[in-house]
Amino acid sequence: MAAEISIPGELVNHIVSYLLDDKASLRSCSLVAQQWRSFAQPPIFRSITIEEKTTTKEKNDTKVVQSRKGRKVKGKKDRPIAPAKFDIVKLVSVLTTAGQYVRDLEIICGSLDASEMAKVLDTFTDLERLTVKANLVEVSSRDLPTPRSQPTSLKELHLRGFTFEMNDWMPKSSSHSKDRRNSPAKCALVQFLSLFGEVDTITTEDVYPVGGTGAPNGDGAGYSVCRCCHPVYPEDSGQRSAVRAEGIKLSHRFSVRRLVTAGTNYCKDQQGQEVVLDLLLASQKSLRAVRELEIDEHPVITRELLEATGPQLERLRLSVTFPALQVAHRKNVSQDLYGTSFCGPDLAYAHICLHHNFAMPDNIDDYWRGYIVAFQDTIKALPPTVPHLVVEFNCGKLMSDHFDWHSFDGMLVGRDLVQLELVFKIRTYELTKVEHKQFIISTRRSVPQLARKLGGNLKIHVMDRDW
Repeated sequence: MAAEISIPGELVNHIVSYLLDDKASLRSCSLVAQQWRSFAQPPIFRSITIEEKTTTKEKNDTKVVQSRKGRKVKGKKDRPIAPAKFDIVKLVSVLTTAGQYVRDLEIICGSLDASEMAKVLDTFTDLERLTVKANLVEVSSRDLPTPRSQPTSLKELHLRGFTFEMNDWMPKSSSHSKDRRNSPAKCALVQFLSLFGEVDTITTEDVYPVGGTGAPNGDGAGYSVCRCCHPVYPEDSGQRSAVRAEGIKLSHRFSVRRLVTAGTNYCKDQQGQEVVLDLLLASQKSLRAVRELEIDEHPVITRELLEATGPQLERLRLSVTFPALQVAHRKNVSQDLYGTSFCGPDLAYAHICLHHNFAMPDNIDDYWRGYIVAFQDTIKALPPTVPHLVVEFNCGKLMSDHFDWHSFDGMLVGRDLVQLELVFKIRTYELTKVEHKQFIISTRRSVPQLARKLGGNLKIHVMDRDW
C-alpha cells in the first residue's frame, strides 16, 4: 500500500475553497484521504434539503403494447402506489456526524410536529437558517418535548405554504387566558416556535391555521377569512380571544428581531398573516427585540403591532391594503389608521406602499379614493425625524394620478428628510418610452420644494408591475 502523502491543511483548504459550488468534485475530494475529508465535508453538508416524495411507481400491472414485428405482447403498466410513511426522525438519524456541518436546512413534507422538529434540531446543532413547508400538527401534552436548557437560536426562519393545527376556537375571556398561561399549548404553531430562542429574522408566507368543527356549540367555527370582501379575522373578537389564549403560552425565551409578512398575493389564494401576528402580540416578550417590520396585513392588527413595537423600531416597510372608508365605518379609529404615529425617533428607514392585487376601474370613486386617503395619512403620521423615506405605488398609474402631490410636498419639506424615493410599479403598456421619461420629469415638478431641498437625493423609479 502506498504511503499517504501529507499536504499542509492550508493548501487543502485553499483547493476546496475553489469547489464550493461543485458538489461532485467535493465528494471526490472527500474520498482522497482522511485529511481531505475533514475539509471537504463541511461545504458538502452546509446546505441540505429534506423532501418527502409523495408518490412512487411500481411496474406491476400488464398492458398490451405493439412489438416491432406488429404482434401484440403483454408488457407492464406503471401504477402509483402509496409511499412508505415519511419518518423524518429516522431520516436525519443517519446524519448524526454530518449534522454538525449543516447551516442551511429546508424541510418539505406533508406533516410535521414539534416533537419531531425537536429531534431534528438535536441533530443539526449549529443550524443558522431553517425553511419549513409542511402541515404542522398538534402534539398531545404528554408528547410535548421537554424544554431545553438552551433553545435553538437562528439567523433566519422561513415558513412558507405552512398550515398549523388549532382546534379550539371557542371564545375565551381575558381572565381565563391568564389563568391558563402555564398550561400546555394546543396550537401547533405555538408548540413549534417555543423550540426556538432568539431568531434574527422570521419570514411567513401563506401561513394560516386549520381546525375547528364549524359547529357553534362545539369547539368554534375555525379560521375563516375572505380578504377581498369581508375580512372576518381580525374583526371577529371571539376568534381573536381564542388565538390570544394560545399565544400567551408561547415560550418566554422566544424572540424575533426582524419580522417579515409582506408579499402576500391574494389573487393566488394566499392567506394573510393576521393570526400569526396575533399569536406574537399575545406574547409581548416575543416582540421585545423587534427592530424591523415588513408587513401588509389588516390595519387592526398592524396598528396593534406598531403600538407594541413602534417606539423601538429602526426600519419599517408597511403596505396600505385597505381603504380608509372600508374600515373606519366599522371601527372607531383615528386618521392614523395603520398606527405609524407609534413609531419613535429611532426609525431610520420607512417604506410605505400603496398596494392592491385587484384590477383598477376606469375612474376613481369614493371607495378607491379611500385608499389614497389611508396612504397619505399613514405617511403623514410618521415621525418627522425619519431620514430615509420610500413611497411606493404598486397599484397602477391611475392612483398616482389622483394623489395629492401638493399637500405631500408641503407636508414633507419641513421634515428631517435626507433621501426620498418615489417608486411607481405600473404595467408597461400604460407608458411608452417617451411617456416614461416625461412621467419622471412631471413627477419631480409635482414636488418642487422637495426637489429643491433634496436635489439628487430625490430619486424616482418607474418599473413594470409583477401581477
